[in-house]
Formats: sequence, structure tokens, C-alpha cells
Amino acid sequence: MTAPAPIRRHPPLTQVRDRTGLSLERNNPKRPPRDRMLLLASEPALSYLQDFLAHLKITERVVSAAIPHEKDGILAIYQERSKNAGPFRRVYCVLEWDGQQETLMRQTWYALQEAMTIETTGLRLICCRPSFDLWILLHFEEAGAEADDVTWLKNRVEHHLASPATLFDQTKAYLEVAIQRSMKMARERQLKDIDDALLPGSPGVYLHELMTFLRKQASKINNR
Repeated sequence: MTAPAPIRRHPPLTQVRDRTGLSLERNNPKRPPRDRMLLLASEPALSYLQDFLAHLKITERVVSAAIPHEKDGILAIYQERSKNAGPFRRVYCVLEWDGQQETLMRQTWYALQEAMTIETTGLRLICCRPSFDLWILLHFEEAGAEADDVTWLKNRVEHHLASPATLFDQTKAYLEVAIQRSMKMARERQLKDIDDALLPGSPGVYLHELMTFLRKQASKINNR
């Protein structure tokens, strides 16, 4: 009886990094660009993040796209953008998690994991519970469990935003404050052992991870 063929497994990501390298140089035409990133988000997060990318002057390195409403929309967008502008080193997906979309979010996660090749060394879902408004509010004030109420949250954000300027222009002066407050909320969730983003009464937003990463990337790229 013939022995079954061994299961082919992807090498650890550390090996992939060693093989492909982390260089941002383009001197070797045979090596495809590996520093590009795909950023997926819905409005108003998408416009805010696109303005932030323009502010950092890295729009050529980060491909941004809207999240479609179709069931398999995120996977379709990933495949389309990968074909036209990939491969991507990292994929960030900013999702509003209101407690009603658990199945969709988990399907999205597994679908992206399945679609991404070993050339991509990072996949990250950035959750905003209950909505992206929480990130905007943190530029102006701290928020607790009451921020899990979408109506309350929306009213508080509207209280602070009176200008017709873009979201980013109205909030950029307080970006560092928002990052610190977002990090504080994340630490508090960790201390309370709150790992489930869907847990009622536990608002949280992890945009500080994405904003910090983008600023570091911009510093590397623009200082070359």
C-alpha cells in the first residue's frame, strides 16, 4: 500500500522574512516590491485614513479600498487588489464591531487568512466597538462603558465636530491624545481579561496600533 503524501506546510514567518528580506530598495528588478500594504475600511474611517496617509506622504505605498457590503466582498477586494497592486506585506482591515456581526467578522478573518500567501507577513483586524466614532471621540475626551451606546456616542462626537473640514483636519491636533487614550482602554481590557470584542458593555478601539505603525513606516520611507 502506497504511503500517503506528506502534508505540505508553509514555513514559519521568520523563515519567510529571511528569504524575502525586509529591504525597501528597488535596485533588484527581479524582486517584486514587498513593502506595500493593503488597507481596508468603511466610511467614514476610510476617508479619515486616506487623509492620514496623504499627511504622511505614503499614499503610493499603501493601497486603500472600501469594504463592500457583499458577504464575500472583502475577500474579493483583497484578491483584486493583490492581482493589480500586490503582493502585500501586510493587510489591515478596520471593522466596526457592533455585536451583531460576529459570524461575518469571523468569516472575514478566516477567508483572508486562507487567501493570503506566505509572501504576506501580517494580517490584522482593527476592531472598533461599537463604531469608528469612538476613535474620533477619544481625540476630545475619555470614554467608558457608556460609549457602547451608539446613540450616545454619535451625539458626543457631533458635539465636538462643528467645522465643515474633514474628520482628519478637525482631529489631527489631538492625534497623540487619542492614541494614548486608545492604548489606555486596551490596557484596561487586558487587565480585566476582556479578549472578546463582542462582550456587551466593553467598548474598545485599536486604531492606535495602526496609526503608530503607519507613522513608523512613513519615517522609514521618507528618511531614505
